[in-house]
Amino acid sequence: MTAQNRTERTRKLALSPHTHRGSEVVTRFEHTLTLKADTTPTHITLAFIADRDVPKPGAIEAYLDDLKTLEWQSLEALCATLVEDITDTLVPLLVFAEATKPASNSKAYQSTFLLKTQPNYSPSPFIEGLLRP
Repeated sequence: MTAQNRTERTRKLALSPHTHRGSEVVTRFEHTLTLKADTTPTHITLAFIADRDVPKPGAIEAYLDDLKTLEWQSLEALCATLVEDITDTLVPLLVFAEATKPASNSKAYQSTFLLKTQPNYSPSPFIEGLLRP
């Protein structure tokens, strides 16, 4: 990834107060983009359970669109950055990120995912089942 600090990267993540605080509402985004210096599209899944704040409409999409201007060393680096940015900006109970793209020179796919929860939060099996398709 090229040098860019978190403040610049997350500037489009405008927030609103979460009006259903205390409820386990899973918010999920599916987004496909072609990353800088890459020729194959990368499919990104981002899901979270908000606690105090939620993103304003269009904020996550604008944030994800900006990621295509950065160079990524790996899908792991992309997922780690997604989870770090969302965790530090929204402070959700849970955040899940997955990045998938065709593997080079084959019909297989490379998929990387990362899950992070707040220390005292444990998702139910139902919630865990909603995170991945």
